[in-house]
Amino acid sequence: MDYKSARFIDFFADETLNGDVAGLGMHIYSGQNTLIEASYNMDIKTGSSQYLTVNSGGGMAIESTNNILSLRRKSAFTPDSGAILTFQSSDKNWQGAVGIWNSERKMHLVTYFGDYIMLRSKNEVRSMDVDGNNYRSMRASVFNTSSSRKFKTNIEDLTFNPLELVNQRKVVEYDLIADLSEGIFNNRQVGFISEDSPEISTTDMSAINIYKVTAINTAAIQMVDSKVKDHADRINMLEIENQYLKQKIKQLENRLEAA
Repeated sequence: MDYKSARFIDFFADETLNGDVAGLGMHIYSGQNTLIEASYNMDIKTGSSQYLTVNSGGGMAIESTNNILSLRRKSAFTPDSGAILTFQSSDKNWQGAVGIWNSERKMHLVTYFGDYIMLRSKNEVRSMDVDGNNYRSMRASVFNTSSSRKFKTNIEDLTFNPLELVNQRKVVEYDLIADLSEGIFNNRQVGFISEDSPEISTTDMSAINIYKVTAINTAAIQMVDSKVKDHADRINMLEIENQYLKQKIKQLENRLEAA
């Protein structure tokens, strides 16, 4: 229909998704931009087990005043079904996924073909609680620190005594404030205070560089091992000298007895 020199399509029929009307589908086309508006909610429905496909030649943007995009189940979570956002190739094979797999409500981030998941940030990747107030632990079989020569420059031997640095570090016991606030009183910690340990702290003095701690401890152990070996060599030399002196004393005693 025409209304104020604009083109509109009006639908006054009573057909619904669950009605008994069987048609051949519908095609709405515009040669220019198309705007669909609603003053309240807008629902787009498909039949059971059917997909909603949005085909765009240049990407898709979803804008919202409060910046929330929700993936919401209509029914309750089950042991076999959760809420999953998948990333698929052109042949519809799953490449990766993010979502809640089942009723356990645990969030998963999965890659099926890539060797690893890349998390990118200008400075750090942090693990925090849902409120962003406290740090949370992370668990894995191995934590690898990138240490290739290709990432480093100005490489030189240590210019300080690692053993002295180890002896200067103060190890303390403490409770985490987050634990006490949650009623956890049996999780006593042992470690460093970053503000009191500048040689092994991050630049902002808020965390400890564990890789640096490990390297300094290794250098200190090497130094202790070198001292132990040096002392062992000295002890061996003293034992040899002691045996030699015993032999000389025995020779002198024999001469005295013979005289």
